[in-house]
Amino acid sequence: MSRWARSILLLVTLLVLQLSAASLSASAATYWISPEGQDGAAGTQAAPWKTFRRAFDVASSSHVRSGDKLVLADGLYTPSTTGVLNTDLTAECSGCPVDIPDGTPLDFTVIQAENRYGARLDSVAQGFDALWLGTNRSNVSIRYIEIDGLIFYGGVTFYNADHIYLHHFGAYSEQEGVGSIVSIGTSDHSKSNFDHFLLEDGFIWGRERKHLLNFRTDHNVFRRIVIRPNTCCGCHSSGNGRTSVSEYNSQHTVYQNVIVLDADRDGANGECEISSTDFSENSKDPVGSSPGEPTGPTGYYGCMSINSERHCYDSEKSYVSAGSPSTYSENFVCWDAAYGLNVGGGSGKTTADRHVNFTIGALTRGGGSRVYRLGGTPSGDYVTRNGFGDGWLSCGISEDADHLNLFDREGVGSPTCFDAQCLECLSSDPQNDADGSAFTNDSLKYLVRVEENSRLSGTGSADSTFSRDIGATVLKRYGRTGAAHGESGYLGLTGEDLWPWPDEDVIRAEFCDGRYALDQSSAFCSARALGDGSPATLTEYIWEYLGHQIPPEVYGPASGVCGDGVKGPGETCDGSDLGGQSCESLGFTGGSLACAEDCQSFDTSGCRVDGPPAAPQNLARTDVRP
Repeated sequence: MSRWARSILLLVTLLVLQLSAASLSASAATYWISPEGQDGAAGTQAAPWKTFRRAFDVASSSHVRSGDKLVLADGLYTPSTTGVLNTDLTAECSGCPVDIPDGTPLDFTVIQAENRYGARLDSVAQGFDALWLGTNRSNVSIRYIEIDGLIFYGGVTFYNADHIYLHHFGAYSEQEGVGSIVSIGTSDHSKSNFDHFLLEDGFIWGRERKHLLNFRTDHNVFRRIVIRPNTCCGCHSSGNGRTSVSEYNSQHTVYQNVIVLDADRDGANGECEISSTDFSENSKDPVGSSPGEPTGPTGYYGCMSINSERHCYDSEKSYVSAGSPSTYSENFVCWDAAYGLNVGGGSGKTTADRHVNFTIGALTRGGGSRVYRLGGTPSGDYVTRNGFGDGWLSCGISEDADHLNLFDREGVGSPTCFDAQCLECLSSDPQNDADGSAFTNDSLKYLVRVEENSRLSGTGSADSTFSRDIGATVLKRYGRTGAAHGESGYLGLTGEDLWPWPDEDVIRAEFCDGRYALDQSSAFCSARALGDGSPATLTEYIWEYLGHQIPPEVYGPASGVCGDGVKGPGETCDGSDLGGQSCESLGFTGGSLACAEDCQSFDTSGCRVDGPPAAPQNLARTDVRP
């Protein structure tokens, strides 16, 4: 074949592919459902269906197919009226769908609220999940589904599924059983086809043994999620404790800006004095053949545990493969908790644990409170750098640690147990360490940053992979919004402000005043802003936790005027004023970034990613990069 003929054939092939893609895109349909609808209707916005079973009824000529979109009108959806999004064949729900069609990598099947958080699914009275997506048929998976803007009263389970994206969600359950509020995992087949979940901009609350469970799944991202666990004395058995975030036998998991608040701080403990943890990693339960499935690498970026009756972080990874990476954390905040970081493991554990730029303090167990503890008899490369700890340390092995501020407020224990390895360890109180000359500010006024011109600012270990500040800085968002594991920008610090926290008005309303509100005496619900005494927002509660009024620039003295072309307070961008951001700074490889019409987010439709998606990152030197 001549070069000319090959060129014509290539052009024709490309044209056919483009026409095929356009045809598929054009064939995607949008249907509507409403508690006020009728199943005999057309399924349009003006004439919506009523039940989920009708929307996904393959026997009907019109129903949601692969790549279609189902829009939920505002209202309450219950098993007895509309059904809920539960495909579990054992659930007694006449209106629930039997199945939901898979999407494709290019065209996900989409289920979204007409107005964010306006559609609420409630199965609490029936005792099963409001969202149960998957199948209890072995070796069958549901995949490429995207869900946006819904609140689920009754819990969420993803079982035997993959490539599920859940955005802007709320999840509640209070069964006080041994289950989880949000559960991702499987136990009936190989987990090789159970991966790539993205949970983003969500909030979870209620009483269960676990609040967010990631079990036997790989390559998942959890981004900007707030968890509020109520005390649940009946949620454990055989000595098993309660956990807010639980990682079991999973690999390449990333947690970005995940916050746990007020765990077990609603007045009931006593009989609940059992080991409990806010962030837990465990691979003790072998599935199949010994030694079981490993856990790790796992990354925690800008995560926080505040006002908790639990451990902040606990690791019991007995089944970690020799030489594999384990845990990486940076800018981790643990304050007013029972214990700090408990890094343990079984005999022969050989991993690379790396904890940098942490802030740990106000631990509540007196002389038994540990900032950082190495337990068991592991061997490997453990790195602890540029961290602040208010308490005392214990260690079982030698530690590569330097540039720590180990302040022992109570004068118990030994805050310098790493003296042989520690470079420039300090022992000053960061809330009162200004000297009026070289250090004009106290180091710690707000949990989310180290103050400039302070003793802990820029004085730590020099390394290009983390900050020289001694302590955590949690001011910017981690991960590009919408990026799943391996996609461009999924990992790394962005230039977008984290505060004010997204949808914090909805979070407070649900936690404190909603249909299933928590105890009003809980710290967050009873907190008042230091400025005007009004009920504190989530942002104010965290920023003002140490007793200093939130800086005015966090919210700004006034709102900007959207459309005036100037990025003002409370605006992400405005017209051509993108606040210095670009496609590249948001994780893309090029293109033209624009501002959304409401000035609250960026329009990235003009950005591009050249080449295939970035491969998952693993180890860089001793760094664990999940």
